[in-house]
Amino acid sequence: MKEALMKKFRNMLAEVREIPTEKIEIKEWVRMKCMYGCSFYGKSRSCPPYTPEIETCRKIISEYNRALILKFRTNERKILEKLMLDIERFLFLSGYYKAFAFFVSPCSACGVCTPEKCKQPERARPTAEAFGIDLIGTAKKSGMKMDVFNSSKNFLPIGIVLVE
Repeated sequence: MKEALMKKFRNMLAEVREIPTEKIEIKEWVRMKCMYGCSFYGKSRSCPPYTPEIETCRKIISEYNRALILKFRTNERKILEKLMLDIERFLFLSGYYKAFAFFVSPCSACGVCTPEKCKQPERARPTAEAFGIDLIGTAKKSGMKMDVFNSSKNFLPIGIVLVE
């Protein structure tokens, strides 16, 4: 599976790690950083308070055995969103019918989100942070070398996809 992903998305993927979902770090403090410090809180359906509570997130993730940690060659928001959806679709068509990608930043499909009702639910995904996932900690735990970006225009070039 990792090799097929690297081959298909070779120009965009720098690294892929497969981990058991038990190694995904789900922390309350990650969700708190969404609530206190992120300008998208309450403005995007991919962010709290529109996403499930942490306990529900833990239950959802526990329904999967594996996850893929993806490190990208770009950190441009729109490109990352499209890549995550393309990778999820590729996995689905490869027989991993439960594949579910998390966005690495709040959804930007519509430009301006209408929190009352999503206009493009087929293109929207929650952020990993909205599910309490510590992406940096999980990536480091999987053996990836990670740096933190220092720009509001760029996002961490890592993503996570649940697979079964």
